[in-house]
Amino acid sequence: MKKILFILFILCASSTYAQNNKRSALEIPENNKLKLIEKSKELKEQSTKRYNIALEKFPKSITLKNGQRAFLNGIDEFDKPIYSVLDNYGATVTARANHLFDGGSLGLNLTGAGLTAGVWEGDYIRDTHEAFNGRVENLENGNFSVDNEETSHATHVSGTIISNGINTSARGFAINANVIGYNWTSDYSEMSTEAANGLLVSNHSYGSLPIDSNGNVTYGSYGFGKYDGRSRGLDDLTYLAEYYLPVISAGNSRDDSTAGDYDLLYGNKNSKNSLIVAAVKYVSEYTGPGSVEMTTFSSWGPTDDGRIKPDISSRGHGVYSSDSFSDTGYSSKQGTSMAAPGITGVILLLQEHYYNINTSYLKAASARGLLIHTADECNTNFFGADGPDYKYGWGLVNAKKAAECISNDGVTSLIYEGTLQDGESFQLSLDAIANEDITATLSWTDPAGSVYISTQEDMLNYRAPVLVNDLDLRVSNTSTTFFPWKLDPESPSNPATTGDNIVDNVEKIEISNSTGSYNFVVNHKGALTNGAQNFSLILTGVDSSSLSVTDQNLNTLSVWPNPALTEINFKFPASEKTTQLMLYDIRGRVVYEDIISKGNGTIRGQIDTSALSRGVYILKINQGNISTQKKVVLK
Repeated sequence: MKKILFILFILCASSTYAQNNKRSALEIPENNKLKLIEKSKELKEQSTKRYNIALEKFPKSITLKNGQRAFLNGIDEFDKPIYSVLDNYGATVTARANHLFDGGSLGLNLTGAGLTAGVWEGDYIRDTHEAFNGRVENLENGNFSVDNEETSHATHVSGTIISNGINTSARGFAINANVIGYNWTSDYSEMSTEAANGLLVSNHSYGSLPIDSNGNVTYGSYGFGKYDGRSRGLDDLTYLAEYYLPVISAGNSRDDSTAGDYDLLYGNKNSKNSLIVAAVKYVSEYTGPGSVEMTTFSSWGPTDDGRIKPDISSRGHGVYSSDSFSDTGYSSKQGTSMAAPGITGVILLLQEHYYNINTSYLKAASARGLLIHTADECNTNFFGADGPDYKYGWGLVNAKKAAECISNDGVTSLIYEGTLQDGESFQLSLDAIANEDITATLSWTDPAGSVYISTQEDMLNYRAPVLVNDLDLRVSNTSTTFFPWKLDPESPSNPATTGDNIVDNVEKIEISNSTGSYNFVVNHKGALTNGAQNFSLILTGVDSSSLSVTDQNLNTLSVWPNPALTEINFKFPASEKTTQLMLYDIRGRVVYEDIISKGNGTIRGQIDTSALSRGVYILKINQGNISTQKKVVLK
């Protein structure tokens, strides 16, 4: 039986300790910051311990069959070694990000000023390159000195994100943003510390692949699609840092003739809360799904539990960017490594745009949801059907549409960040813009799931969902209820269908040629872990001008005590609209009702429940076209 090694393929990432420098204008609450710093220390201790154990059992470096060198980076949960190895102007056009630039069609003149991207890589970035003009800082024990394959990769990736365009063919996405560079050692620890410093986005493309003693990848093993320790660790970190979004390349396994097509995502590429990026060829002008062509190498899903991964597609073929062989060097490269930094650059620009309007940033769930919400169909998924697939994910990134969604928030779109309490649902009603398509996207940062450990046979394609808090999005009018897209991992080449999605922490509903009023409901199954779940709801194709700031804060409804004995107290923001308050019993009968005049500040009140039967009730609040409800228990 051949010995199995686990190789960490770095397609665009790195690691180290973070400094106490602000990475954005984001103010992290002190309590959250302390939790992230503590998590960083915990992760650092774990990685150091695992590396030292690995060093006693395995060689510090090995040479693969293809000639690449791989470096020991610890052990996984099965005590197998992890080895690390390296796996744009045209990119900005494919992403439609050029419309956001200075002189672009949207008039936004976005440059990424005041923002920083983290870049985890195999070696130093050439920080003296003319494309960076002092905006790159290597934080791993020094600066660039010697050109090699790893520095070439790191410099190319960084250039795609922030190159200043002194070479106009190699202009990056965010020409005034900064980059902090790390190598891949203790990456999660460093990511946690940087999130505490206000880092909003970082670029990564690494995961593990099982390699036999001859240097061949053992495709078909249980690890592909599996939610493992690397996946869980990333979800644990991002759940603590709700504004921080890691961007990860999908991998290049389809370039291997022995790989097959599906079930090629490994390690951190199966995490729930990060953004996994597929690579497509250059798109000069998007005119429809047939404009997009998949590369021969980009790895396809699904995850074992059937989640839609990768999430999004960007150009990763023939990308021209800075290189490390000289301070004026440039080259073309391809790989999902080259696609991921394009998405990182788009996120910087969208965060800058959102901050310019709102003086706040999008939460990571909102940024991820916004890219998915505005993505364009790719090649009709080869099936002649709409919806997501396990190849392109939700489609080709469209930075222009995403920026327009931000610009039109409160007019023809809505970006709402709320909290769903246990037993609660969130509802609002809006009119469709006649003859336009409605798109509704629900996204949330889910708590870390459980890693299933059993025999290799039992772990192979284990289908149990790793979703912890299962939120549901439904849209309805007077005649129809619309359900979100979903995919079937048992038949990965089949087109998407609609129905109850029990695996993804993003749900998207699309309604063509809509007219009239629609009701949007966010609910949940079972009990919510930690008693609540933050969520982001993004809508386009609706008249959102009737919603006020007070309306959007309605779901801060507080009810106490709960369970209650003889009375319940309630508190929620007042509104310029009249408020209707109703208490329903389990059969849906109204047992209490009150009308509260419009006003300012906070509405407080009390309901006498002494004459009511013991049991479960629903307290519902209506303000104009928005409503929320909370479960109340009388004991």
